[in-house]
Amino acid sequence: MVAKVPYRRVSPEAAVEPLALSRNLSLKVAVESTFVQSVGKTTRGGAGRHSSQDALLAPGSVIEVSSGGRSRCGVATVLTLDDDPFLLTCGHTFNSGNGRVFLPGSSAPIATLTQNLLDERVPVDAAVCELSALGRSLLEASSDADTWFRTIRSPDSLDNGKDAEFWPTSESEPDPIDVRIASFSACFEPLFGPGGPRCRFIEVRLPATEGDSGSVLALRGEYYGLCSGTAGASSYFTSISDVVQALGKHFTRVSLWQPN
Repeated sequence: MVAKVPYRRVSPEAAVEPLALSRNLSLKVAVESTFVQSVGKTTRGGAGRHSSQDALLAPGSVIEVSSGGRSRCGVATVLTLDDDPFLLTCGHTFNSGNGRVFLPGSSAPIATLTQNLLDERVPVDAAVCELSALGRSLLEASSDADTWFRTIRSPDSLDNGKDAEFWPTSESEPDPIDVRIASFSACFEPLFGPGGPRCRFIEVRLPATEGDSGSVLALRGEYYGLCSGTAGASSYFTSISDVVQALGKHFTRVSLWQPN
């Protein structure tokens, strides 16, 4: 049986698996479209417009993950975990229990996968990667980027209908995009299938493009979500506040890294 469900995770290496319905029957998902153009109001760069593309390593910057293949994605933010800096990105871009992070086209790793929260009993589409010495130096060199915010916003019903900013990291959209929040807490099981995250996604009216996974969504100058996938005209984001809560089970101290 084949059901056409127009959804995808937005990293190139993310596979679409059959959905199990019973012991002897599964539902094979046929993706209706693979590449779509992002739509939304583009906020063009310039002084004070939160541009991250000129920064080597900051929230909204492009990275490549090598984990059973090499795929393009984005930085959501940088967290300080027990006094050390870690990159935060999506978990689904890692296809194995280990992985390394690079700048696009580089052969020198800047971070190594430490914890993939998709492997948790209650899975969350997020991964933290410990920065290498090179990664730390790039981080310090990017301290003047406009995407360093001081707080994380917990999703709330009052957020519905508000405009947020998304920093796409696909090749076609270098500037932040204004997007409308459709739901602060949406459920969409087919995004990850059985055993994966099902609910508590932030839904926005924007079909993200391949390569946007992991990049940051901000609301009124606060970190809000990281890109997890697309279904039709909507994209779904994992709440960064949920990520911080989940990381509290593995680290004694969890906070936002702040440039000096």
